[in-house]
Amino acid sequence: MAGKSDSSSESDGPAAGLPLCSAVGCRLPCRGILASGRTVILREIRRGDRELIEDGFAHLSDRSVFLRFMSTRAHLSETEIAQIINDKDQDHVAIGALAEENGTFFLPVGLARFVRLSPGGRRAEAAVTVVDDFQGQGAGRLLIDALAAHARRNGIEVLTGIVHAENHAMLHLLRSYDGLREHLSYGEVEFEIPLSEMSGSGAETS
Repeated sequence: MAGKSDSSSESDGPAAGLPLCSAVGCRLPCRGILASGRTVILREIRRGDRELIEDGFAHLSDRSVFLRFMSTRAHLSETEIAQIINDKDQDHVAIGALAEENGTFFLPVGLARFVRLSPGGRRAEAAVTVVDDFQGQGAGRLLIDALAAHARRNGIEVLTGIVHAENHAMLHLLRSYDGLREHLSYGEVEFEIPLSEMSGSGAETS
């Protein structure tokens, strides 16, 4: 979770020189500590990350895919992948969380992204996905905090989104943030969070 003490520091590892993620002023790249004690790196997704994106999706269960996309699918479309890895478009930003594997941080943990509702606008639609093996460990909060901080610095004032009504873990996490407004409609929860009001208890994991 953001702000947690790194008492189990991997002081000589690849993440050692990065600042610890903070909900107040998270600047990328940064590192976070999951509830399991494992270190993750959060950074912007780049053009060379196609394989990471595909690998992360491959490690989602059918249930996680359905709750995230509200439909079943075997893979992301070429258009979706192109949008995610387009690091030149500040109206569409994706942030990845990666765990260490074999000495390098190439194991996908989760992805958060926002898309402005209009070019240069102050409202953006947000979405977060956490790979099944890392769910319930605080990765979702780390990703939301990083996404919100990045959005603020880029002039976004409100994050909006839609969550499946059965995605209880994500809804529980979102409801831990102050300022959340939500509306249930046909099995989907539409939400918005004014970033000026957004703060969280820091006590939840997802």
